[in-house]
Amino acid sequence: MIENTENTPLITVITPSYNGPYLIDAIKSVLMQTYPKIEYIIADDASTNFPEEEIRQLLSQNSGNIVSWQILRKAQNVGTVKNLNSAIRVSHGEYIFLLAHDDLLYDENVLAGRVTFFQETGALVTIGLAETVSFDLTQTFGILPSERKRKNILSMSPKELLDDIWFMGNIYGCTTAYSSDFFIKSGYFDEKYFLLEDSPTFYRLLSQGIHLYLWEHFSVKYRLSPLDKKERYFTNITYLNDRTFLIKDKLRYYQGIKKIILTLELERVLLKCFLLHLNKKYALLLYYIETPFKIFISKR
Repeated sequence: MIENTENTPLITVITPSYNGPYLIDAIKSVLMQTYPKIEYIIADDASTNFPEEEIRQLLSQNSGNIVSWQILRKAQNVGTVKNLNSAIRVSHGEYIFLLAHDDLLYDENVLAGRVTFFQETGALVTIGLAETVSFDLTQTFGILPSERKRKNILSMSPKELLDDIWFMGNIYGCTTAYSSDFFIKSGYFDEKYFLLEDSPTFYRLLSQGIHLYLWEHFSVKYRLSPLDKKERYFTNITYLNDRTFLIKDKLRYYQGIKKIILTLELERVLLKCFLLHLNKKYALLLYYIETPFKIFISKR
């Protein structure tokens, strides 16, 4: 545990929310932290069921680790990226941690351990491990990032890692934390995207030669149903529009056969968008046809 001294850096935890039924759980996992100087920002993106009074009562009764807090509420839905940027712009912490409304900090010492890791490494960006769990927290599905990806993050230079994640190699953003200096050096999340803040940012920082540090401990419990991936990602037109932007950005980085395959992937995503407009079942059919190919490519 970090001692509560004047030299202890202020950190910011940001929880973006949008109609999330598990928001109170996320807040409680922040309140239980041993780290003594937390600025907590809850950034709500125009939810229709936001329990503001309950949240205010919880935060006003905290044990003292939350030294300041605020609730930012959008009048209309602006998307994950703009919502996060608005919170980051008003933050004061030396380090900024993002905790989604349906995730939980893994235990009470997560923030203290990660601040120490930032200080020891001088990192601008760090990620931890996520334990993927069912929505009721009774089942565990696995660990993110995968073992192969963890080894690569630990051993590869930014350029090598950028080459490694060229196709489906997303580095999951649910455990990402940033030094505030990162946003000064690299800029805020790219607001041409609506939902995706993590993948475009990883490609950008690696292309800028910024090293990504892995904290080899569990950071969050990441709620995820294996069956809901299709709804979240593969039949979600907003996500697919973001993915077209992402592939176009990737096409600036990669050459040769990678560029050819990414161009084909862009055509598939555009086809999927078209099929979604016709009928959802057509897009699902394309999903099942292309999944084996994507699994094969992602393992290369």
